[in-house]
Amino acid sequence: MKRFYQSVSVQQAAAGYNVFLDKRAVRSPLKHEVILPSQALAEAVANEWDAAGHNDTDIDPSLMPIFSMAVTVADRVDGQENTLRDELVRYGGTDVICYRAGTDTDDIYAHQKEHWDSWCQWAETELGVGLILTEGLMPVNQPDKVRHVLAELVSGINGWQLGCGYRAITLGGSFVLGYAFLQRKLSADSLFDLCFLDELYQNKKWGLDEEAALRHTNIRSELKDLESILSML
Repeated sequence: MKRFYQSVSVQQAAAGYNVFLDKRAVRSPLKHEVILPSQALAEAVANEWDAAGHNDTDIDPSLMPIFSMAVTVADRVDGQENTLRDELVRYGGTDVICYRAGTDTDDIYAHQKEHWDSWCQWAETELGVGLILTEGLMPVNQPDKVRHVLAELVSGINGWQLGCGYRAITLGGSFVLGYAFLQRKLSADSLFDLCFLDELYQNKKWGLDEEAALRHTNIRSELKDLESILSML
């Protein structure tokens, strides 16, 4: 898509802020109204549109991460909260920090224990989530009590918080760490390092291929975008 507008502006609305391209408010691909809950977010989205499509170049959505989250909330979060919350509870049932290497692999087992045990303890003492751990790839079923607590934790999360939390948890595969990130207990870099602990350890030991390096760069960048969004809510 080529740039089709001359000016970008922010206007306050009843429920938040709108971004206007010339005299038309931006809408989502499904034609929903895009409401920004804070002036900081609205101005950030306006800056993304203002910077897009100059010198006859195409508008690149990958350079507009905040607007991308805005349309995700409008089209895929609002009205679908219960479905997303149920998915997050399922992630909590198979949290990556529950899956440990066998004790016969002393190096990675010790590495996991060093970095993950404190967050298992945090989940139990601060959240009331006592996770059951397992070794290897054997599946583990968390007790109903854990699933009930997880459901309670996400029951009050809506809108942008739910969109950011859902993305952080599903990217990293950890409810506990993603929830800690949402609560601003973890930075984006720390979240990445903990969620991809095993991969980073193996890469350090055996080397990193180009495809894996690009994937890690993209995920880390997206987590940083989420961190920026949360700071503006």
